[in-house]
Amino acid sequence: MRQTKAKHPRKTDDIPVSENIIKATKKNSAFRKTVAEGYISELAVMSVPPGNSIGRAVHDEADEVLLIIRGKANLSIGDRTKRVKRHDLIFIQSGERHDLRNIGRKDLKLLCFCSPPSTGTTGMHKSSNKASRSLP
Repeated sequence: MRQTKAKHPRKTDDIPVSENIIKATKKNSAFRKTVAEGYISELAVMSVPPGNSIGRAVHDEADEVLLIIRGKANLSIGDRTKRVKRHDLIFIQSGERHDLRNIGRKDLKLLCFCSPPSTGTTGMHKSSNKASRSLP
C-alpha cells in the first residue's frame, strides 16, 4: 500500500483521538464545542436544553451531519418536519433551511460534523448560544 502525505500539515502536534466520543458527547454541557478540526471538516459536540433549538439556519456552502446521541427532537428541513430520536443520523446538504428543536425533558445531545469547518466563528447556527472557540 502506497503512503501518501497529508495535503495540509496538522495545526498542532497533537493527534486527536477520542477514546469514547459518545461519553464525551453526553458529558458536554456547552451549546457547541469543537473537539476536532481539519482544513475541510470539523467535529463538534452539542447540548440543547429542553424546549430550545439549534436555530433555524441555511448554509449556502456547507454540508452538515448530525448524529443524535441522547434525546428526541423535531427536525425541520424546508417546510417538512419529522420527529427524530437517539441514534438517528441527519444529513443536511448546503442550501437547505433547517432547525432541530429539543422536545424531550432532558438536554438533547448530538454530534455535529461540518464541512467546511465553522470554528473561529460564532458557530454555524444563528442562536443566542455561541460555539466554543477552543479545542479541549
